[in-house]
Amino acid sequence: MLRAFPIGTEFFVKTARSIERHPHLNLSVLLETVLPDDNVLFRAPMYNDRLYPIGSNEMLFVHRADQEGRYDFLCRVIEAFDEDGLPLLLVQPASEIAYSQRRDYIRVKKNIKGRLGIERPAGPRDNRPQTIETECVTYDISGSGLCIYAQEPCEPDETITIRLPLDPDKALRAYDAIVMWCRPTDRDDFKHLLGLRFQFGNNQEREDLISFVLQLQFEQRRAENR
Repeated sequence: MLRAFPIGTEFFVKTARSIERHPHLNLSVLLETVLPDDNVLFRAPMYNDRLYPIGSNEMLFVHRADQEGRYDFLCRVIEAFDEDGLPLLLVQPASEIAYSQRRDYIRVKKNIKGRLGIERPAGPRDNRPQTIETECVTYDISGSGLCIYAQEPCEPDETITIRLPLDPDKALRAYDAIVMWCRPTDRDDFKHLLGLRFQFGNNQEREDLISFVLQLQFEQRRAENR
């Protein structure tokens, strides 16, 4: 983990906000202290000569600055504070992450039950548009899209609505998405696997979803390490 690195080691970090606003930006932090409980202190990152805003409970994707992709970590910010004029982040490492693929958006395998809504135009034998709503289950999810098991096939470029219980109160939130591909499965309950790309109505929707995915991965890594 991070305690294996010498004090002063430079790391690059990303957060949900930085991925959304500056997807290719690497925020530089320095390892200041390793605490007895394995938590660490990072010197908080700067951007355009200003302190980059990172708050408590934000998730950090961390990699060593001089060896990108070799050491990857998922961490949670416990507290952001200032000590004698030095801005610091108290960080709790979750685990080391082995990536088989490098992505701008972290992808997490997670089965989440939801609802799929499909609006189809009137056909030659029917003058009314067709509305289809069925159950679905996610296969994986990221800040840019997801794969779902569905009962109904869809065509590439078709626009659908997916409702998922992503809020803490488990209420369904609706997201528009475009179908990228559709493949058959060998399941009896869900005969189709769809690749979807989110179409966000605003930046807050995207940021909330990225934060949800980061939190999912943090919880999974914590569970694996128990």
